[in-house]
Amino acid sequence: MEKKTGKELIYQVMRHEETDRVPWVPFAGVHAGFLKHYGADEVLKDSEKLYESLLEVVRLYRPDGLPVTFDLQLEAEILGCDLQWSNNSPPAVITHPLADTDEVPSDRKIGKEEGRLPLVFDVVERLKKEVGKEVALYGLFCGPFTLASHLRGSSIFMKMLKDPDYMKRIMDWCTDISLSMCEYYIDSGVDVVAPVDPLISQISPKHFEAYCAEPYRRIFDYIRERGSLSSFFVCGNAIKNIEV
Repeated sequence: MEKKTGKELIYQVMRHEETDRVPWVPFAGVHAGFLKHYGADEVLKDSEKLYESLLEVVRLYRPDGLPVTFDLQLEAEILGCDLQWSNNSPPAVITHPLADTDEVPSDRKIGKEEGRLPLVFDVVERLKKEVGKEVALYGLFCGPFTLASHLRGSSIFMKMLKDPDYMKRIMDWCTDISLSMCEYYIDSGVDVVAPVDPLISQISPKHFEAYCAEPYRRIFDYIRERGSLSSFFVCGNAIKNIEV
């Protein structure tokens, strides 16, 4: 039997086909930088260091799929959140530009040339040429609910309980941002587009249905319409929300 590449194996799984093994997709994140003795703040700000580090992940761990970057603050930074940088972990959002207002700047979009996105897409292009025939590249972006929390702060949870209209407005806007990220990743040629929305593990199925189900229908419908593949990553214990 002809040996399949890791990328082919990922595509088989995504098509629900039988495979001879489970594919291996390490979400290496800033650990990739540590392999080359780069801090998190270095590897997420320097395309050369990120590229070098991801090639080391490929060499050392021989993955079938490879997320290009795992930084859920990329979009938030562009939209006005201040970040606290660390040598040992991705940056943390420390200011929330919508914390004191119920206005939602729904006409504000993000461009592919804003913030640190050029760094990401430069590395995507280089990885495609170097390892893209054998390894499936994953394009990760911050899911709309976690992005809404970055912009609003912890009061987003009270808004869920008391202000459904506000939640719909901010989620619609954050979903538009997510769709832009999907577009940029698909246009760049990644194999799998993957929203990452850790706060979904912190809400009930009822609130998922109320505020997240329709946004994710829009996201996954768009990815399918573009002929691409998708993955969905949620940190923490999300068992209660798997069915919905």
